[in-house]
Amino acid sequence: MINQTGIYRSALLRAASLVAVLAGMQCVAPSARAQASLSLTPAVIMAQGTFGQSLTQRLTINNQTSNVFDFQMVAQDIVVRDGKRVFMPAGAMQNSIAATAVFSPREIVAPPNSSASVEVTVTIPPHTDIRAIAAIFRATNGLHAESGHVGLVASMGTLLTFNLSKSVAIQADPIHVNLPTDTTNLSFDQTLQNTGAEPIIPKGVAAILNAQNRLVGKAAFGIQRLLPGEKLAYHAEFSDQLKPGSYHVLCTFQYQDKTESQQTDFMVK
Repeated sequence: MINQTGIYRSALLRAASLVAVLAGMQCVAPSARAQASLSLTPAVIMAQGTFGQSLTQRLTINNQTSNVFDFQMVAQDIVVRDGKRVFMPAGAMQNSIAATAVFSPREIVAPPNSSASVEVTVTIPPHTDIRAIAAIFRATNGLHAESGHVGLVASMGTLLTFNLSKSVAIQADPIHVNLPTDTTNLSFDQTLQNTGAEPIIPKGVAAILNAQNRLVGKAAFGIQRLLPGEKLAYHAEFSDQLKPGSYHVLCTFQYQDKTESQQTDFMVK
């Protein structure tokens, strides 16, 4: 949660998986360890505020294994290059947010079948284009390899994003229609690029209309977070069957208080 002197308002998002699985992770062969797990909460933190403000957040590592894990805490800036995320060491970029990260404690031990927590405080520089960092639990030891099995060294992190202005915008590529076959459903693909300055989570739906312009079905696009400059493909699948004929699809994405819509025609034979 935010400390009493902080000004940010943060919202924790439920995440089905860890946001960042970083350096040196290898798979463990199927064994009795299949029931063990190592997880981190929260996986994602979204904060709103302005430049110069601070955020404090508690992070908890849950070790449901029979091994002891030692972790060093580090932070990395996340930037976008050529539409893809790139992790940068703290201080490697001008006005680095990760360089301001203070962990308490800096090193922790997670005993078997228990949890361990740290607090991280970051301060947004007065001027920065960075809008995301990873707070990383970097393992300094791991599971010992057994006979015939591969050892594991795990590092994982929480994604922290920051919305600091109202500059939000997306650019949408043309809709691609994947017509149904004997083995696949009708589906739609559309690529979005975040052309604004702030992280966004577009929520999209594909509305299918017949030749009489009547709604015959809807399909929701998968939800993905877009950092500034990032470009991702969004996919929606329609599981019902359409009668042969002419149709058009209207794809609408909502983000913040804005809407982006495109449409295209297609025919089902």
